[in-house]
Amino acid sequence: MLRILSILILLQPIGFFGEDDVPVCAKHVESPQYPQLARLAQISGDVVVKVSISTEGTVAGADGISGPSLLRDYAAQNLKKWVFDRGPERVLEIQFNFKLQNPPTKYAPPPVVTFDLPDHVEILSSYSTPGG
Repeated sequence: MLRILSILILLQPIGFFGEDDVPVCAKHVESPQYPQLARLAQISGDVVVKVSISTEGTVAGADGISGPSLLRDYAAQNLKKWVFDRGPERVLEIQFNFKLQNPPTKYAPPPVVTFDLPDHVEILSSYSTPGG
C-alpha cells in the first residue's frame, strides 16, 4: 500500500542561480517503498538524486547521481511524483538511505520511512529470506 503524505516541508536548494538561502516548500510528498527486487537481492545503500523543479512546482527532472543502480532509479521515480511550491527554477540534491534490518522475513513488511528534510529520506525494511 502506497502511503501518500500531503505535508509542507521546507527544503534548501543548492545552486539557485547563486543564491543559497531561498527555501523550497514541498506541497506533496509520496512516501517511498523499499523496492521488492532490492529487498530480495539484499541491496541497500545511500542514493543521491538531483532534482530540477520547474517554475510551476513540478519536478522537471530527477536523476540519480550516486548509489546502487536499482535504488537510484527507484528514488528518482519517486521524486518525480513530488510537487513543490511555485517559484523560480530550482535544483536540489536529496539523499535517500535504503537500509535493511534483521530479522529476515518471508513477507514484505511495509517499510518505515523517515523524512529528515531538507535533504534526507530513510527507508528501513527487513531482509527477505530465501523462498520468501
